[in-house]
Amino acid sequence: MPKKTIKKSKKEKYKKPAWLIKAKNEIEKLSDEELDELFETTLKKLKKGGLREALGI
Repeated sequence: MPKKTIKKSKKEKYKKPAWLIKAKNEIEKLSDEELDELFETTLKKLKKGGLREALGI
């Protein structure tokens, strides 16, 4: 007889990771000037070395 598995609800299935929620909250707290600076820095890194450079991998 096959084992029965408990179905996960949609909320459990698509739960966001804690690091993503923390990052989102930190970005929302930034002022416009800080956001512009972050954007410029990220854009420079993307142009310089691509996604690996921008993510710091």
